[in-house]
Formats: sequence, C-alpha cells, structure tokens
Amino acid sequence: MERRSLLRPLAFAALVFGAVWCAMILRWRASNRVPNGVDVGLYLVALPLGLLLGFVLLRKGIDAAKRRRETAATAPDDADAPAPTAPDDPSLAWRLPILAADALLAAGDSPAALAAAASAAQRPALHPQLRDSQGLPVFAAEVADVDTDALDASLPDEAQDWDPSRLRTLALAGTLAERMLEEHFEPLRAATARAPTPALTLEWLLPARWSDAERQTAQAWLAGRLAAQGWAAPQLALDVRAIDEGAAALRRLDELNCAFNGDATPGPRLLLASDSNLDEATLRAWEAARRLHGARRPEGQVPGEGAAALLLAAPSPRPETAQAHLHRLRVARRERPVDAPQRLQADTLRELLGHALAQAGLEAGAAAPLVGDTDLRGSRTAEAMHLAEQALPEHDPAEALLPLGVANGECGAALALALVAVAAQLAAETQQPAAILSHHDASLRAVAVVTPPTANAPGTTTPSLA
Repeated sequence: MERRSLLRPLAFAALVFGAVWCAMILRWRASNRVPNGVDVGLYLVALPLGLLLGFVLLRKGIDAAKRRRETAATAPDDADAPAPTAPDDPSLAWRLPILAADALLAAGDSPAALAAAASAAQRPALHPQLRDSQGLPVFAAEVADVDTDALDASLPDEAQDWDPSRLRTLALAGTLAERMLEEHFEPLRAATARAPTPALTLEWLLPARWSDAERQTAQAWLAGRLAAQGWAAPQLALDVRAIDEGAAALRRLDELNCAFNGDATPGPRLLLASDSNLDEATLRAWEAARRLHGARRPEGQVPGEGAAALLLAAPSPRPETAQAHLHRLRVARRERPVDAPQRLQADTLRELLGHALAQAGLEAGAAAPLVGDTDLRGSRTAEAMHLAEQALPEHDPAEALLPLGVANGECGAALALALVAVAAQLAAETQQPAAILSHHDASLRAVAVVTPPTANAPGTTTPSLA
C-alpha cells in the first residue's frame, strides 16, 4: 500500500516531464532550432516543475473547498449544538431516576424481549402487503396484532380519514399508556394525595412531521380514552410534544434530567413516544428520497413502528427504589458523515463514551452491553462494531453490542426511548452499567450511561414519587 502511494506521484511527475520534453524536442526539430543552456533550463526543467507545482496548489485548493462545504453541510444548527459545559460543572454528575420502563416494538412487547431479539440478531421480514413502486415486497418491522378497527368508535371526525400509519401510532400509544398506568398510577396517586399538583404528567412525543392540528386531535383522543378508564385531569395531566427523529428524544430526557435536579422540580412524569411508518404514502416518499432499504439500496432504512415509555421521578432521600439511573447525555458531531464516500471510521462515539463513563464515576470499559439504534445500514453496523472493538477489547463485539434498530426498523423517538428502557432492564438484571448510543443521523452522535440503583452511594439519592 505504501509503495503504491509513493509510485503514483512519481509516475505522474515522470509523465509531466516526459510530455513537456517530447513537446519541446518536437518543436525544436520542426523549427530547426538548437537549444542553448537557457532553453534547456527554462523549458525542460522550470516548465514541468511549474506545471507540477500549479497542479499541487490547484489540488489543495479543491480539497480545501470540499472541506469547507462538508463543514458547512454538517455544522450543527443552534438547536442541535450541545451547550458548553465546564469539566468541573457539578450538573454533569446529575442522574435521572427511572422508576419503570416498557416498550412495544416489532421485535418484542417488553424491554427483555427486545434485548433477546437484538442478541439473537433477529431481522425484519418482507411485509405481506406493502409493495414498492415496482410491485415488489419491502422489508418492514410491524408490531403484531395492532387493531386499528377498534379505534373507529372513539376517533373524532378529523381523524376518520387518517392514513394507516397515524392510526397505528394512536393504537400503539394507547396500548402502552394503559399498560403503564394500570401498574403504576395508583401508587403515584396515593403518594401525592395531598399535593396540589397532578399525580402524574403524561408527556407524549409525536413525530414532528405531523401537523399541529393532528397532534391536538391525537391529544384529545388519548385524553378521552384514558378518562373513560378513570385516568383524567386533574390527577393526570396530558402534554403532547413534537419530536424529530434520532437523538431528539434523548435530548428531551437530558432536559428532564436537568429539570428534576434543578430548583423547580416537576412532579412524576411518564414520557411516552410512539410512531409508525407502515403505509404506502410513506414508502413512496422514502423511495423517492432513495431512503428505502432494499437489495439495490443497502444503505436505506427499514420502515418500523412502535411505542416506548419511561416513568421518571425526582431524586430524593426517601426510600423508594429506582429501576435504574440515566446519567447526562453527551453529544458531538463527526467531522465527516459516516455515509460519505471513502469514509473512515471515526472515534467520536468512543470519545463520547469515555466522557460519559468518567462523569458517571466509572472506569473505561465498564459499560457493557452497548445498546444502540444501529440498523441494517452497513455504515452504522461498521461504526458500532468499531466502537465495541475499541472501547470493549475484552468483549466479543457481536455480544457486547445490542443493535435494536436491526429488528425494529425506523420508528423515531419510540426507538430512542426503547434504548433507555432496554439498558435500564439490563442494568437492573445484571447490576452492571450499560450504555446507550444513537447514530441514526449521518453526523450527530449521542451517548449516555445507565447504571443500576446503588444503596448508600456517596452523594447519591433515590427517587421520590412526591
């Protein structure tokens, strides 16, 4: 490889000298001119050297222009830029208690089932109904037994003509919200019986591609469905937020981490996300954008769907026990997009993981497994395996990494919250740290550490339901 890289510029220089010499010798012969020493030095030495120097300068200028364009294309917006924090900032040690976590995705209806599917390298199958523009079946990760027909009686008029993916998003959210409330709402209401605030705030993350009117309609529908079962205001507050794909849901969790550890501590919160991309219109849009996964487009994405929920509370010296603790999120951008031509594996994720472990008071290599939104795209798989090999050299990369995106496809914020749910489940089972990583975007990278609850740890507290 080194010999080839050395011979290539030498061959080019020889070609330039040879071309100039041949041209000048032929010209001198045609004009019967006998070159003197000045002619030889000027035309046979200075001219080819000048051409080579000009080519080198031109090549450097083109490369610099490309780097400027790439930097401008991948530069984070103000909303994406991580807030600067000093290394000794005490807020970096803040933890967010997770009281409970649940998920309902294509590969399983619980965090434990999702972890098992990822460990077994489960992959999505061809969908029996969905077809691409050529009539061929597409790979899709569908949640089984989602009954949208049961929604008809409760749907408002504005939602009667919604596409199947939006109806499935509602059904998934309703199912998981009811499951979480049935198990956890009564203890919360008993613990906050005398408090003037709601016993629980349900924050529902819906895709940003939905319109404001659609999100308001969805909010009214879910409020009515829950109220019919006894979960209504003022004891249950319902808030709906628009959320982008990728790490946006993890950013929201980090905001809640700061809020729960700040002066104005909110009450217990159920963070819920749901999304679905299983409809013909979405497939056509993805196919037109060259985003749909297939044999001719291995770097495309698989449509998926699902819902995930996390029950959160503020730290307090009271004796209630959390399932796990989520530490502060670390965010950065790769210098070069992972799907760029002639890409090189970057250590951005490894550096973020090192910072996340350090601020959690852990040693390098302490967090295993790695739970990622890694999907079927080869660029993401290579990047995640590179991280596992570099950060956890004592572990088998295939066993240390749980790629949740492979079996569950693209389902937005639901997959991001499912990462935390699975990591919390594993931390509680093994009593060992786990790490979550998001590299859905071509450049944006996010890492956080999840640790099991530790009794009597110095400077730590347990969650409060109040």
